[in-house]
Amino acid sequence: MKDYGPQYQKGSGTRQNAIRRDGGRGQAGSAWLWRASGVLAIVTVAIGMGFSLWMGYRINAGLDELTAWQHRRAEMEERHERLQQQRDSLLAAEKFQAAARKVGLYPPAPEQVKRM
Repeated sequence: MKDYGPQYQKGSGTRQNAIRRDGGRGQAGSAWLWRASGVLAIVTVAIGMGFSLWMGYRINAGLDELTAWQHRRAEMEERHERLQQQRDSLLAAEKFQAAARKVGLYPPAPEQVKRM
């Protein structure tokens, strides 16, 4: 059998340029998909970083506000204790009797008190 192959081949050994049938999409069809997914990934990361920064800021602001409320509460508790001590000292019987003597009031005599 005679070999006709060598007479039809080029001497350089390069491949023949053939048109590929890939449904009309070609390399550009898959490139836009990769590019779109890359852009989507970058936008998603940017949004995630922005959200993370915003949440960090809000958490710090909330902690600062909580600290301020705790200081205010401690001050109010101290003031409450001082007011309770002052009230107790004002309600003491000795204070009432001293204030009554200044005004000219005296405790009643036993014959002045009558039970009904």
